[in-house]
Amino acid sequence: MGHCELISDIGIAFITAGCPQLNDLNLEKCPRISDQGLVALASSCPALTDLVLGYCQNVTDLGITAVAAHCPALSSLIVNNCHQISDSSLESLAEGCPGLACLDLENCHQVTPAALHNMLERCPMLSNLHFPQLLP
Repeated sequence: MGHCELISDIGIAFITAGCPQLNDLNLEKCPRISDQGLVALASSCPALTDLVLGYCQNVTDLGITAVAAHCPALSSLIVNNCHQISDSSLESLAEGCPGLACLDLENCHQVTPAALHNMLERCPMLSNLHFPQLLP
C-alpha cells in the first residue's frame, strides 16, 4: 500500500480487522496515516514482523508505542522521515520488541544518541541500523 495517498486510518482499521495474521505492511508515503491507524493496526495484527512508515508525517510516539506494545514479534521498522518520533518510541520498542533486527531512523531528529545507545544495549538482535545523522 506504500505511496497510496488515499488510504486513511479508517481504511487501515477496516483492512487489518480481518487480517490477524498480517505480518508485513508497507505504508510508506501514506500521508493520511496517523497514530489512530497504527493503534488499530497494532491491536488487530499481533503477528506483525515488518512495518514501513517512512515519510508518514502524522505518526508520533503514541502510534509507535502501540505497535511496540501489541506486536512483540516486530523485527523490522522503517520510520525514516517521521519527524515526530522521539526517544520515547525507542524506549517502547526496546521494551516491547527485543527481537528488533532492523531499524531506520533517518531524519528522525528528535531521537538522541543516548536513547539509541540504550536501545542497542536492550535489543541484541539489532544488526541493521540506519541513523546517519549520528555521523559527523
